Amino acid sequence: MIRTYDMAIELIGGDDDNPGIMMDYVIHQAKPSNVSVPPLAYSPERLAHLLHVPELSLVVAGSGCGRVALVTLTRPTNPRYSFKRGFKIEAVLPTAADEDHRIRPLCPLLGVAFGPIPSAGENDRLIGERRYRLMLHYYDLRILSYEVYRNIANQELSIFWV
Repeated sequence: MIRTYDMAIELIGGDDDNPGIMMDYVIHQAKPSNVSVPPLAYSPERLAHLLHVPELSLVVAGSGCGRVALVTLTRPTNPRYSFKRGFKIEAVLPTAADEDHRIRPLCPLLGVAFGPIPSAGENDRLIGERRYRLMLHYYDLRILSYEVYRNIANQELSIFWV
């Protein structure tokens, strides 16, 4: 089970042999001093937007601060580790390059949507990797859109801004 807090994600083990694992400051950001954010009734850092995408073995955890973390569940390959399950942050969106180019608005994130992109196929079979669209909807009504898919050959997650 994954549990989220203001700026942390915790993976809770299902038995005594598997302790919980926590990662703090997952998507923390420093707000520039000259930027004013409208007053909110909740903590803007709270990881409140959660989506589970089983087809990609992915959890999307979004924060009101305007960022989302793409989290994949993992198992350690080294038998010396005391835990049997873990997770890794595949990406934080918008990326640092997106923020450097001022693509992300400096206002709260209102919602997150994630779904498959219709693709061409033969006899209802997909050609190549199944692609998904991740949309981030902000307080000022701007929408950032990303294309996400998992490479069939190496199981790596690929992300493109569209």
